[in-house]
Amino acid sequence: QYHYLQLEEVPRVLEILAAAGLHSREACGNSVRNVTSCPFSGVCRDEPFPVLPYAQAVARFLLRHSAAQMLARKFKIALSGCASDCAAAAIHDIGAIAATRTRNGRQEDGFRILVGGGLGAVPFAAQTVAEFVPADEILVACEAILRIYSRHGNRRNRARARLKFVVQQWGVDS
Repeated sequence: QYHYLQLEEVPRVLEILAAAGLHSREACGNSVRNVTSCPFSGVCRDEPFPVLPYAQAVARFLLRHSAAQMLARKFKIALSGCASDCAAAAIHDIGAIAATRTRNGRQEDGFRILVGGGLGAVPFAAQTVAEFVPADEILVACEAILRIYSRHGNRRNRARARLKFVVQQWGVDS
């Protein structure tokens, strides 16, 4: 959000941001507001693999995606690289925490997927919806959760329009 800019300053500010790879698309309104990752991605000794490239892929995938438009309310996603959850996945609409498993004798990267976290007047800790989603399926998983929220988010009552209330009503097994 930009505050206290004079109208004539806006074009130059947007140019500076664009040069740094930043933009204001979907920064407001009922859309995917942000996709964040662990600030220590790539250097954390406890992470099984860096999550930043996956967070960037999710952000690019959902930017201007039809499923990410006209939601019931804002939507936030976080990817953490290790169990300490530096990106606070547990308080986001979708949280993904890096995990690995061994399958057919090979290590496979993936994520434990959490849904329905949030703060505000009615705080909720996200619940695990999948113990392991292969890393190459993170986009599909985020899109599926987003579509459920888009279809079933409460558009009549803004105070109850977050994914946490859909999860509270349905549970994660529905």
